[in-house]
Amino acid sequence: MMKTHSKLAAVALMAVGSLTLSGCSLPIPNIGISDIQAGVEDLQNLAEGATQFSESDLMYAQMMIPHHEQAVAMAELAPTRTSNADVLAIAKKIKSAQAPEIAVMAAWLGGEVSELAGGHEGHGMEMKGMLTGAQFDELKNSVDAKFDELFVKGMIAHHEGAIEMTKSILKSENVIVRKFGEKVVKDQTAELKTLEAIL
Repeated sequence: MMKTHSKLAAVALMAVGSLTLSGCSLPIPNIGISDIQAGVEDLQNLAEGATQFSESDLMYAQMMIPHHEQAVAMAELAPTRTSNADVLAIAKKIKSAQAPEIAVMAAWLGGEVSELAGGHEGHGMEMKGMLTGAQFDELKNSVDAKFDELFVKGMIAHHEGAIEMTKSILKSENVIVRKFGEKVVKDQTAELKTLEAIL
């Protein structure tokens, strides 16, 4: 079992480390091998045994990986820009949930995450709720109450977009993909409530 975990972790690390989508430049979060190994361990049943994917399943993974990456990058800003305990707590929770999910989706794709025709759109799916480069820079350059406001509002839109995107796999014929989608919706819906309470 550990051999399988190590293989998936290696594939996921390679994929996450080389993400480049045509027409966009996204902040790459600090996702280390320990995060990925923990993610594969925690989400083992969602990463192993899934071999048959529809075009929609794979498109979802390709779109959601950079979407998750930006959320993690946003969360990583919090410790050096705010002392708000609520914001710090939700940022930590978001990173700990989404970094492992990136690893799982990368494992589904076998490390091939770099080829996505059409930038942010494909087969009727778009990356909803993403910050623009200017918005991310504004967040990165803010502190204290301003950071808190931009972070919470930005993350609410980010989560709403992710939930909307995830609807595309909730009826997937691949039960593993479907369960992954259910987990994403459940987790992010709960986090939305926390974010809205902070706001």
